[in-house]
Amino acid sequence: MEDEGIGPRVIAEIEARYDCAAIDLLDCGTAGFAFIHLLENREKAVIIDCAFMDAEPGQITRFTPDEVSTTKKLAHASLHEADIMGIVELHRRTSQNPAEIIIFGIQPFNLRQGRPLSPLLEKNMALYASAVAREAGIPPRKNRKPDA
Repeated sequence: MEDEGIGPRVIAEIEARYDCAAIDLLDCGTAGFAFIHLLENREKAVIIDCAFMDAEPGQITRFTPDEVSTTKKLAHASLHEADIMGIVELHRRTSQNPAEIIIFGIQPFNLRQGRPLSPLLEKNMALYASAVAREAGIPPRKNRKPDA
């Protein structure tokens, strides 16, 4: 659904521009509640997702789970459907909690069915990848200069 696919696209951009040898980059977009297990025993988790934040389309915002609450209504139409914030809250109750969880929300421009990212979000891809890589401590590839 167009800009709903921003997370995997940012991951691909990070893989192309940065040295990811020391970290795990995971596309958890359809993981549903299995996402809980992907957080286990991690030192730090950086989550990238499309988020409705009453912001300008394309805006990226960094926040922690304590700084935001969810208003997402689930349709309960798929086992892959889940509310990221609900899963994070459920996982925080376990003993295998990551020491730190950071979330980057990107305000969508369009959510039409079956289309690529909107040109607005595609144009900002280097900015998104740079912000996430900086937060995760991922160095640029030796043959590339860092963006923004």
